Amino acid sequence: MSSFWSDLLLFLSSYLSHWQSYVTGGAVTAIIFVAERLIGKPLSKRSFVVVFIVVFSLAAFFMAWRDEYRRANGLHDLNIALQSKVEARDRQLATLAQTSGANSPSGTNQAEIVKANRREIQQKITGYMSEGNSLRNKVIPGVVLSQEQQQAWVVSVNGWHKSVEVYLKTIPRGDTYLARFRNQSRSNASYPGGGNTWEWYSRWDLLSSDLARLEEFLQDPELGAP
Repeated sequence: MSSFWSDLLLFLSSYLSHWQSYVTGGAVTAIIFVAERLIGKPLSKRSFVVVFIVVFSLAAFFMAWRDEYRRANGLHDLNIALQSKVEARDRQLATLAQTSGANSPSGTNQAEIVKANRREIQQKITGYMSEGNSLRNKVIPGVVLSQEQQQAWVVSVNGWHKSVEVYLKTIPRGDTYLARFRNQSRSNASYPGGGNTWEWYSRWDLLSSDLARLEEFLQDPELGAP
């Protein structure tokens, strides 16, 4: 139930962000403003309601839906790619087990498998951390992004976070690491100034927490162990 309300709040936040961008900085708003100045006649109340509430709301709902639709398609493709990589890894580990098992004690064979798992997982986590830090570096301290840029950044962070979750499910003891990953660390309420919406602030906190958790996983001596 909590997930439903969280998703609803994120969708409404996305809708309001798009609606605000149309009302405060859209081309239609600019045209209406110029027309009123030139003609000297203000927009009627009915026309105002139709344009600024009905039309802009429909457009904002569509844009919020499109953001989620594109993210879902991207995650679907990512799931397929990750599944293929997991299957390839399993085949490699099976081959390694067969090769090592012929000449090595079972304990040594198991240790080699764990080491191979650990190296592969560390490389993958390092890659995710690089992507996450790239998202952080897109925010320039003191420069507030436009509503469209903030929304695009939020969507990118959500997609990155979900891709990490999907991958963590595939590693040994994945449920444990996934639970730790979702246990967001406390925010220090310090922001670089790149955004000014609740959704942007929440995604910055999420990204910071995620990167800290991934750093912990890299140092975990049990990483890769069954």
